[in-house]
Amino acid sequence: MSGSFTLSNGIANPADGLGTITYAGNATHFTGPVVTSLGTTLQAYSQTNLGGNPASFNAAQFVLDNGIFQPLASMALTNANSGVTINPGGGTFNVNSGLVLAIANPIAGTGGITHQGGGILVYTGTNT
Repeated sequence: MSGSFTLSNGIANPADGLGTITYAGNATHFTGPVVTSLGTTLQAYSQTNLGGNPASFNAAQFVLDNGIFQPLASMALTNANSGVTINPGGGTFNVNSGLVLAIANPIAGTGGITHQGGGILVYTGTNT
């Protein structure tokens, strides 16, 4: 995929509002925001699966609004122009045992954060 549109992930299974979407390809030509909501789980193997670094800072480059992010390998979110926003619905980082998710990007928003799984969640960014 390529471009700078917003990619929304929600209601993968219309019957119950829950579902899992896996990003596995190199999406560095895509620089638009990624939004995961409505109980949907977004899985990825690396930051390049989520898109490239946008041209200028966007606090809402990666958004969770009652969405779940589950890394499928140890990874770091470090793009200099990519913020993470947790909307009022909250966000869950489900890091499986043996994996590490490091977030160096600023985190903004009013929603709460939940950490699930037996893995490690490391935050080295700043709150905005």
